[in-house]
This record gives sequence, C-alpha cells and structure tokens, in this order.
Amino acid sequence: MLTVARVAPEEPDRAEKHDGAEGHDGAEPRGLSTLPPAAEHGGRLERRLRSTDGELEVCLFGFPSEAAVEAYDAELRRLPDAAPDDDSRPRLLRLPLVFERGPERIRLWRCVGEWPVYLILDNDETLDEVDLLMVAEVLTDLDRHLDAGLRFAHGALGVADPLREPELVFYADDEWFLRFTEGCADPYGVGVMFRRHEPVRIEDLDEGEIVEWPEAP
Repeated sequence: MLTVARVAPEEPDRAEKHDGAEGHDGAEPRGLSTLPPAAEHGGRLERRLRSTDGELEVCLFGFPSEAAVEAYDAELRRLPDAAPDDDSRPRLLRLPLVFERGPERIRLWRCVGEWPVYLILDNDETLDEVDLLMVAEVLTDLDRHLDAGLRFAHGALGVADPLREPELVFYADDEWFLRFTEGCADPYGVGVMFRRHEPVRIEDLDEGEIVEWPEAP
C-alpha cells in the first residue's frame, strides 16, 4: 500500500527527507498521525519519504495479504476529506498495490484507480530502488503531466488525435512511461517517455516489446 499525504509545511529543521519507519528522533511521520494504525491489519511502515519543502509525504506499507491491503484501504476510504483550509488533516492519495509476476524476468505491482498505474522491476530490483517521491509528485499533479504528454505526442507525431485512456508505468530510475491506449490509429496506442517531469521522446510500440498488462479483477 502506497499512501501519499499532502501536509502543511513545518519548520525547516524537521522537514527532512528520510527512509524508514521513524524519523531520527523516533517521531511518527506527521501525515500518519491522523491515519488508522496499519498494525491492526498486520501492516508495517516500510518506507517514509518527505519532500524538501515538507509538504509531500510518501509512506509505503507492507501487508501480509491482499485481503489485509483491502481492509486497510477500506478504513482510509472512510476518513473524512480535509476541508480546503484545514491544515490539521493530510490530503490523501491511496495506491493499494497488488504484486504480480510478469512475463520472463519482470515483476510488477498493479494499482487500478482512476487510471491504471504500474511499478515494473526486473527480478533483481526491489521497491527500495523506485523513486517513490517522484511517483507521488507525478500522481498528485497528474493533470499537468497528462497535458504535457498530450502536447508532446501531438507535436512529435504531427496529429491532433483525441488520445485518451492513459496508463502510467514507473521503473527503478528517473524515467517513466505514459501510454495512451485509445484514440489513435495504432492498435498499441501512443507511448510518451518522461524523464522525471518532462516528456523526452515517443516510444515506438510497434518495434518494442509490448507487455500486455493483466486486467483488473
């Protein structure tokens, strides 16, 4: 389970970027303080990252089963939304990740929310190598990144097809892949590769290896 919280900024000396279950002083991450305890569902905090401005907090929880993930996610869904002027409660983005083995040496974590999101790694890579803070930055500003991908694709291809139905794929580096699966003549869709927050190239999906993502249950 990947939980992204936008929290009010705090004093600079506490807005540090840190991996792990606790900060250097043993304090619980601020964005977690208003969340139900994951331990009640067998979960534990495996990674915690804070942006340099202190406003974005990313927490990766591990759970013993998919049922435990679903139970904890149900608790998060029941939390009241924060009011626009309420800085005491984090604004949450939930990504209940489901691990699946892909073809050959590929391992993937799937999350299907408004749009499908995938974390794809080689067998010798781990989630520790994924820049979860970058993933969170993209997903919390998704409209801007989708618009940048659309404009880049239209300019590079010289067409104005109404590209839609995006999928997002993240890897263990600073590049990630935006694929529009509908709205163009190519049956594989249109793929735009980003380097962090900027589109850098169009991927030729006809020549590359196309991984057919499993359908969500």
